[in-house]
Amino acid sequence: MCKYFRGKVEKGICILPNGSHLKKSVRKEFRMLSDEEREKFNKILRIMKENGEYDRFANQHKTVVVEGGAHSGPAFFALAQGIFKKTCGQFVRKFEITMRLYDPSISLPYWDSVLDSKIPKSADSYLFSNELFGETDNNQSVINGPYSPWKTLEGNQFITRSVGESGSCLKQADIDIIMNKNGILNCLGYSTPKEACPHNRSWILPEIIHGLVHVFCGGDMLNVSTSANDPIFYYHHCFMDFIWEMWRYKNQNRTERETEYPPDNDECASDDHYANATMEPFNNLVNIDALKNVYTDLLYEYAPRPNCDNITDCGSKYLFCNRSHGKPECVAKIKIGGNCTGFESRNQGWAYFAISRFASFAFSHFLARKVSHFIFSFRPALVETIYSRL
Repeated sequence: MCKYFRGKVEKGICILPNGSHLKKSVRKEFRMLSDEEREKFNKILRIMKENGEYDRFANQHKTVVVEGGAHSGPAFFALAQGIFKKTCGQFVRKFEITMRLYDPSISLPYWDSVLDSKIPKSADSYLFSNELFGETDNNQSVINGPYSPWKTLEGNQFITRSVGESGSCLKQADIDIIMNKNGILNCLGYSTPKEACPHNRSWILPEIIHGLVHVFCGGDMLNVSTSANDPIFYYHHCFMDFIWEMWRYKNQNRTERETEYPPDNDECASDDHYANATMEPFNNLVNIDALKNVYTDLLYEYAPRPNCDNITDCGSKYLFCNRSHGKPECVAKIKIGGNCTGFESRNQGWAYFAISRFASFAFSHFLARKVSHFIFSFRPALVETIYSRL
């Protein structure tokens, strides 16, 4: 990888032109990024949008959807990053490499929507504010934030969302069920099996619960052919890949992670999902290649999900530690005027009230306390070359 970043290897370390070391990407929850990290990340995202690189990825995803190999079967994680991954893992991985060719110090963040499922109305999360993901108008257009305006493949000047009108964020209970199921078919199973398939459909497959978040976001995210227009697509799929990696480390040994794949069965899914089928649009790979350990060995790792205890807070000004409902847990902060039923107690802590204001309560004295808040030129075909060597 080093030479593609114009670096040189010294004593096993890749030294970049600016003297820094090329390190593995560390994928953090979006709200755990520092202001500087978030600004650097969004800057590269905008550069890619302006030069057409972002739309190239969106169009690749759209093409794969039309051809039928990205969803509805074992190959889902592969594109997502492994098989969840056939397309979604691989797609996310390739997108991140492209971003890091512009700035090797950045990493693709994940969106842990479980944090937003814990408030009364997930759409009221501060995540959907001008400061982070952006707000929508009555026409569902995202009218502010870092992704506005954001011209879509279809020619619309704004991406669209209908946050919270249907669907839901992920719930920890669903993730726990997945984690506690052994056997590859319980994670990479057939989400829409044919009538003759001997394997019953499970409603707790990662691919199925991942779809609820697409519906929750609505707008462009609601349609699989337009979902990659919205940057949320990458943050959500990055988290789904994190879930997949957690499942692998809990339920498989190192050898099994690379070799276990649902059996080819034309009574269950199309041959696009077979282990040795070409992983469109990555024609130099087959689906099972996405299971390689080399990716997490060398390219990236995941920072822990936000957590807290009776002493330590979550580490983000956009999250608060809820200590009033049993075991302390990190929860999304609520936008001003949002529904905060169940969190009215003054004992929730200053971190919560710093952003969340209760329209029907006089907490002006709480609000008085504020919480402070070598770019590389891209060379076309470089990422394709990197992928052919992995």
